[in-house]
Amino acid sequence: QHEQNIFRIFSVGAVSNESPFYAELYFQEDGILTLATSNSHSLSFAGLEIEEGRWHHLAVVHSKPNALAGLFQASVAYVYLDGKLRHTGKLGYSPSPVGKSLQVTVGTPATCARVSDLTWKTRSCYLFEEVLTSGCIGFMYILGRGYKGLFQDANLLRFVPNQACGGGSMAILDS
Repeated sequence: QHEQNIFRIFSVGAVSNESPFYAELYFQEDGILTLATSNSHSLSFAGLEIEEGRWHHLAVVHSKPNALAGLFQASVAYVYLDGKLRHTGKLGYSPSPVGKSLQVTVGTPATCARVSDLTWKTRSCYLFEEVLTSGCIGFMYILGRGYKGLFQDANLLRFVPNQACGGGSMAILDS
């Protein structure tokens, strides 16, 4: 039985290794992206067209249900690729433990690492507590891989690369 290689993008868990994770995002060898919020709650997204050797912008938004409607409303996960919404789905929200420290691991945790032929590069990773709108995600894509700020500048337009203004990335505004 061939065990599939997994590229872990990030995971959130308790500081102690014996505790479960609260969220994990990973790609499988077959190109399926999975967002898991526990061992029993996950959402998989197939059909993302990831071209080897090309930079891609991936954004995942997981909205927490409204506290008042929480019992009747499911949380929703959104997957954006290169600035465009590709998938949505309902996924249980994993509440973080009160009073316990959390750690975020970008990439594969050392405890899960093994030899693989897969090679990936992660340019940058941003985690936001706020739910980002599709407009924000589209603009982040337009800023491109060269942007290295914290998205707090009063004039972010000055960081839009010249090549983005000629088509390509700006075509996202038409969709």
